[in-house]
Amino acid sequence: TDRSEPKLWDDEDDEFAHLRASIERSYIFEERLEAGTRCKEAGNELLNRGDYEDAAAKYEEGLYHVHFDEFQRMDLQEEHLRQLMAVRTPLLLNSVLCTLRMHPEGEVRRLASAEARCDEVLRHDPGSTKAKFRRAQLTARAGDDDGAIA
Repeated sequence: TDRSEPKLWDDEDDEFAHLRASIERSYIFEERLEAGTRCKEAGNELLNRGDYEDAAAKYEEGLYHVHFDEFQRMDLQEEHLRQLMAVRTPLLLNSVLCTLRMHPEGEVRRLASAEARCDEVLRHDPGSTKAKFRRAQLTARAGDDDGAIA
């Protein structure tokens, strides 16, 4: 299993940097998963109301809680990695959905970040239909209809 995680926050123009700077993250694995789950649930409520910007911010907060660098992931047992991805996957894919709903056609950086999130899910679950579907939606949104069908 690939335990690495793409660096999604390296961009100095990162719109969520101020959010992560204000969040206190626990050092306890279970607490981080719980915080990520709470953020996912709150994000889902916002998404269902059509508040895509705030939902995206809530999913980003959840991803921050459940972010483990490469060295931390090496210490996780398979069960913990499975639990981690059970929380990360919906956060990643729902953040992609927010990107799609916000119509980011002209925002290459946002589309690239969303595609990287689909790729992360597919590295851990190559058969994820939802991740493949979201990536196809992104590809079509970028104007590559042939690539979206493939």
